[in-house]
Amino acid sequence: MSTDAYLSSLNKLTEISSLEDGWNGYGAEKFTEDHIKIVQSILFDLSYNSVPEPEVFPTGRNSIQLEWETDEVYVEAEVYEDGRIETFTEVKNVTALDLCNWVTAVQGWVAKNEESNHQRY
Repeated sequence: MSTDAYLSSLNKLTEISSLEDGWNGYGAEKFTEDHIKIVQSILFDLSYNSVPEPEVFPTGRNSIQLEWETDEVYVEAEVYEDGRIETFTEVKNVTALDLCNWVTAVQGWVAKNEESNHQRY
């Protein structure tokens, strides 16, 4: 899978990078360049590992959320500026083995790369 498949997510990340302090109306801080680079790196890595493109959202908790949802599965990964990644997974249909495989791929990638992302930026 090429990064072209992730064009929507990368464009959303560019939008997030231009948010200013107070962007959510409740005093949320703008996202740093290092934080954006961490998420961009994650998106590039996931795109080359055949993981479907996520939705990308800024949060008021000073994190950037990557989210995948189908009828069978819901996965979110919140990426913080310090490189910490918190994940949540809900499998709605236990027969969705193919979807479970990419959920496992996302979680495995997070576990493997969480420390290297922290050290990289």
